[in-house]
Amino acid sequence: HELIKNMDNELHTLTNVNGQFPPNSYNNFYYTIPRAGMYHFVTTLSLKEAPPRAGYIRFSARIMRANGEVTTSTMQDVYYDPDAYGTPFITSSFMYRLSTGDQIQVVARPLTDNVTIGNGTKLYIYQHGDTIQE
Repeated sequence: HELIKNMDNELHTLTNVNGQFPPNSYNNFYYTIPRAGMYHFVTTLSLKEAPPRAGYIRFSARIMRANGEVTTSTMQDVYYDPDAYGTPFITSSFMYRLSTGDQIQVVARPLTDNVTIGNGTKLYIYQHGDTIQE
């Protein structure tokens, strides 16, 4: 799957879902939030080939609220340098507070060059609970 420069690319290569809670909460590349609280997102892109030069990939969260409003929030810009690293993986990690029923999708936007991703690309979403109150 090629990620196009300066475009929010859906990670629709993530077609094998190994686990989800509650069942059937992941569809159309959106995950429906079952409980309000903080969520931790970890995305790993497996590059099929090294980019031609050093650059950045921007990871964002596209959120569709229950009222139908869609927003995209930049979460992290990840630097890569094919001359300095021997690994084909680019990883982002961020947290975001969400409400019950929100639908979220993680998108990747190469800022320097198109990049091609393949097998080994992963997305993990962990729920960390809500604010502790006395």
